[in-house]
Amino acid sequence: MPYEHIPGIGATYLDGAFRTIINSTQPRILVLGSSKEGVAYSIFGVNNTQDAETEFGSDAELMKPLHEALEQGADNIAVMRIGGTRGRFTATDDEGNVLEIYPERRDDDALARYALFITNDGTTNNILVYDTVREIYVYDSDEVEVLDTGLVEVIGDLALCTVNDTADLAAADTLKTLVGSDFTFPGGEEIASIALLEGSDGLTMSKMELYHALEQGYQFLDYEDADMLIPTGVFLDDLNQEDEGNGAAGMNFSGFASTNALPDKGDADDGLGYLWKFLYRGKPYCVFFENEEPFKGTSAYDDADLTTDMHAQADALKMQPADGLGDLGSILSFSLSDAGVGKATTITVSATTAGLLHIACAIDFAEHAAFDKVKTELEGNATFIKWLKVTDGFNGISTVAIAETQVGTSDGDTLDSRVILTNLLDGETLPFAVLDRLRLGEDAEVRHVNFSHQLAYACMRASTTWSTMLGFISVNEPPAYSRAAVAEWIGQEPDYSFTGTDLSVPDNASEGEGVLGHMLHAGMYDYRAAKIKTGATAQEGYAYGGYILTEGDSLPTLEAYGIEDDDESLDLKGEPIDIGKHILVTASWPILSNSWNGGSQYRGSICGTIAGKIAITPEKEEPIGINGVVRSIRRPPRMRTPLINSLSKLRFVTTRREEGLGHILVSVKTAAHPDSDYVRLSTIRSVNREISGIRDICKPYIGKEFSSTRLASLQTSINGFLKGEKELGYNQGAIAAISYTRADKIMGRLTIKLKMIPPFSIESITIETTLAAEESELTT
Repeated sequence: MPYEHIPGIGATYLDGAFRTIINSTQPRILVLGSSKEGVAYSIFGVNNTQDAETEFGSDAELMKPLHEALEQGADNIAVMRIGGTRGRFTATDDEGNVLEIYPERRDDDALARYALFITNDGTTNNILVYDTVREIYVYDSDEVEVLDTGLVEVIGDLALCTVNDTADLAAADTLKTLVGSDFTFPGGEEIASIALLEGSDGLTMSKMELYHALEQGYQFLDYEDADMLIPTGVFLDDLNQEDEGNGAAGMNFSGFASTNALPDKGDADDGLGYLWKFLYRGKPYCVFFENEEPFKGTSAYDDADLTTDMHAQADALKMQPADGLGDLGSILSFSLSDAGVGKATTITVSATTAGLLHIACAIDFAEHAAFDKVKTELEGNATFIKWLKVTDGFNGISTVAIAETQVGTSDGDTLDSRVILTNLLDGETLPFAVLDRLRLGEDAEVRHVNFSHQLAYACMRASTTWSTMLGFISVNEPPAYSRAAVAEWIGQEPDYSFTGTDLSVPDNASEGEGVLGHMLHAGMYDYRAAKIKTGATAQEGYAYGGYILTEGDSLPTLEAYGIEDDDESLDLKGEPIDIGKHILVTASWPILSNSWNGGSQYRGSICGTIAGKIAITPEKEEPIGINGVVRSIRRPPRMRTPLINSLSKLRFVTTRREEGLGHILVSVKTAAHPDSDYVRLSTIRSVNREISGIRDICKPYIGKEFSSTRLASLQTSINGFLKGEKELGYNQGAIAAISYTRADKIMGRLTIKLKMIPPFSIESITIETTLAAEESELTT
């Protein structure tokens, strides 16, 4: 205000809310994160920031990197909402028919948004679902009103009936308010039950839920257009059951009582456990374990030591988990009920909302009226014996009829070997095929995982398959911002020493601390010890760690996952495949000023800022020095220069203030190990540019004849492209050779071998000064 000392009501005009983004040739930045509303798991191209804010909310976490990138001049941005759970409407009639409706909107008010209409022609039902907000049909089983586009999933049907009146759409009851009496059955049937499960928006996802949500999100990017990925709400140094180099495991995953529920967001046990992952019908299913070797059978929950009372009465029916289930035995529950006279025995296995694996057995008690007959019937069932074995009997058939669900006990205490099943992570039904494969799990299939490694793998998978991608992730925010607190947060590098000819972390006492002690950047004792070629006397760790792709031959699917230094994948030259070259890890939390939520200042990472800066920086250049000035940030954590130097040494991207310039990026290196050829950002970006260019040239040749004329044309096009790129400075010389074998020709495969000299941008200049006494001495 011009008159700040005169009382009054001022006003400010904040710009940028209606900013329109035009079609761009810049790399596309894609932000993945949670929001309270909006379409999930679909790329939303941001042509106008107001449209994105209308869809996801102006205060959505995923909108922050969007505005941060815009401030740097980026104009090709998209977002993808991840997480949340679908609501479910389940109606069951007295004939046992079941109708399930799952709105795809992952919001806690989704059931109140949709109305169900059922009409019939006297023979079959026509099921319609109506969106009361948009006032349109989103599902029609006859596909007359609308084609099925997947906005709602409808499974099953009821007996011939009607519900709600299509002539009065506005008066219809929604899925949330429907009751059994609203249904009319001409055949006299009735609704036996209606069950509602509200969806959730995912704003309070735990870290394990976020990991699973990102698995889905990264997969939905297959063959989509994205060049830079920014996952929000996840960090390199999030709590982990595995010791990642700071002296001890980051959390007490088993610290809970009589529950197998997910931790709450931000709790002391809100971190990542050990992962088992399985792809079934294309979808990744994640299961997290407390123990690194949950199937080994040498823990406190070994089959031989576990006697489980699966029934309400201790002397009623006792059984143990089947041999080999390991920690899965601690989440088994059991129920036994009367199937009815003349009905066959049924045994089903399902994952419950309480996080248990429930074995439900139904037996004809009239036929099996004595214990030996029940026991024989159970033990003769192929499904039952895969999961359980009876160890003791019960007194009288009356106790059999009491169907109870009870967590297994050992020595009177509830087992707390924590296992988090997929249905707890996404609210979806867990297919029996996945449970059956989990039952056969082995310890080699369970891996230590990390959000940065997950991102690096996603970018590597894309880069080597359809489109080059670069990921951005940060370390967690400092707990406080005094110089002392920031120094404590950054920590110190390991005390490296040489083991033979290799630099190593020689013992536990030599490991680093804080950010500078993370195993993937600094190294740690016993991590990648096999890389120490000479002089090793114990498990000396390889200096500077590394993000390495695993081979994954022992995993339950063909897709590798997790961190395992005894299973490193090698390239054709015999070198470990370093996937760190596909990501940048930031370590600065400045105050950011932009148009987020109508115009805000907040502390945040620089992932969106650096992505925006890189988007406007030519691939042949490094965004450092005067070339790395970033706008709209201030007051980053105050670091002493030696700490900035150490962060840069260990491949963390941070900022510093340059007098006369402002805040600049410091040494923007990828997370690749110093041994890698791809540490420099300009190198990986220039290589990615050439790969993308060659991909574009090759696309029109897919499906064409395998002839010498066609191959000569392809070679000429590639040569011309590489020559033009050299003139523009994106390579200092490059050749590409097409090769194939007879078998390749038969199968239609070509290999293009590209060898190039990267731009080698200037990073430092040293001025050596000497003095001369005479002009004659001034020689070079």
